[in-house]
Order: sequence, then C-alpha cells, then structure tokens
Amino acid sequence: MWRSIVAAAIALAALAAVHRVVVVPWRCNVLAGRVSASTERAWLDRGGDRARAAATNNIAILGDCADRCRTDVNLAMLLSSNFRLLNRNSVAAGLLEEALRYERRPKLYFELGDTQLELGLREEALKNFVRAGNFAGTYNFGEIADPDVRERAYAAVGRHEEELLARQGTR
Repeated sequence: MWRSIVAAAIALAALAAVHRVVVVPWRCNVLAGRVSASTERAWLDRGGDRARAAATNNIAILGDCADRCRTDVNLAMLLSSNFRLLNRNSVAAGLLEEALRYERRPKLYFELGDTQLELGLREEALKNFVRAGNFAGTYNFGEIADPDVRERAYAAVGRHEEELLARQGTR
C-alpha cells in the first residue's frame, strides 16, 4: 500500500515537473509568436490609438508568461517593446537590464541603449550602443536617433577594433 502511495506521489511530481519545464514554456512561446506579429504591426503605427491598444493587450496576454518564464530573454524583449509603445520606457529598460543578467546579446544592449536615449540617459545609452557594437559591429548604428551619440558610438567601436587589430599585429 505504501509503495502505491509513494509511486503515485512520484508520478504526480514528475507530471508537475514536465508541465513546469516543458508545457508552460511551450505555451508561452506560442503566445509570444502571436504577440510578436501584433507588436510589429503596432510599431508601424507607433503613437496611434490602435498601437497603444495593441501594446496594452499584448502585455496583458504575456503577463502570466512573464511571471512563469522569468529567464526567457525573447519574452523580455517582446514585453519591453510593448512597454516602449506605451512610453513606459523605465519599465522597458528594467526588463532589458534583467534580461541581460541571463544572456548578453547585442540586440539587448542596442534596445537598452535606444530605450535609454528615449529616457534622456545619453551617456548610459552610449555605453550600451558601444557594447552592442563591440559584440556585433556597427551595422545598425544608423538607427541611433541622436546624431552625437551615434557618432561617438561609431568612434568608440572603431577605436576598439583598431586596438584589437594592433594587438593581433595586423596593423
């Protein structure tokens, strides 16, 4: 009898673990795919009523996933993008900073820099644009809205590349 109870308890624990580790992230990934398309459309109409309504809806849809999948960097980026659509840039920056604790991606640094520019944090933005450029090059620096920050980011990444080449003896 005790063996049956223990076996049932183990089976229930295994089912709960599979649900938490496999099913929940899968569901959140499916939802994120749907929300991603909606977010892209909202960015095309940034500032409009439909964009704000879509962003609000997207955040509500992903709310439970954000709580359950805290280390999902893609989810954090998607949520951040929707908060930016609502001009809630401090929340967006916080999500990106949290995501950087789990994974360091050039896109995260670039998005954080862009968000910081919108918050008026030019020096912090510059540092993150440079981090992004040091990772992945300057291919998207043309998107930096502030011309002074853009020029300084190009220069800093260029200096870094020159230093690397010099250390390698190719310059």
